[in-house]
Amino acid sequence: MTDTSAKSETTKKYILKSERLGFRWWTADDLPLAQQLWGDLEVTKYFGGPFSEDEVRNKAKRFAKLLVEEIKLYNQSKVSEGRSTKDLYDRLKDDIDKSRATYDKRYGQTVKDVDYFTQELVRILADNDRTVLGANFRW
Repeated sequence: MTDTSAKSETTKKYILKSERLGFRWWTADDLPLAQQLWGDLEVTKYFGGPFSEDEVRNKAKRFAKLLVEEIKLYNQSKVSEGRSTKDLYDRLKDDIDKSRATYDKRYGQTVKDVDYFTQELVRILADNDRTVLGANFRW
């Protein structure tokens, strides 16, 4: 591998990069550092921190709720039809998958033991009846 291809591979990880700074999505390997940073007042004082593990979980749950409520708000007729025909996921697949990806980018690596997004899908969209999501729903 040449130096150019190695540099290219490194820059692919970043979503924004300057000469001195690079931004990329968090990974599971970043969790200990993230917890340390979120718990540090000097790091988080300008945006409401420090954050405990419970606070991070609460933020993840609220974010999942927001995403699912938005799906419901903009697709009321599909939600109603999908509930009655028990194929809600098929009718809203694109919106659900896009929102799932958004949730996973933000919290998928930091809150792994609880799937708040699926919980909110069942609670809000399926009105607490998982079967309403249909046979193609796999989470």
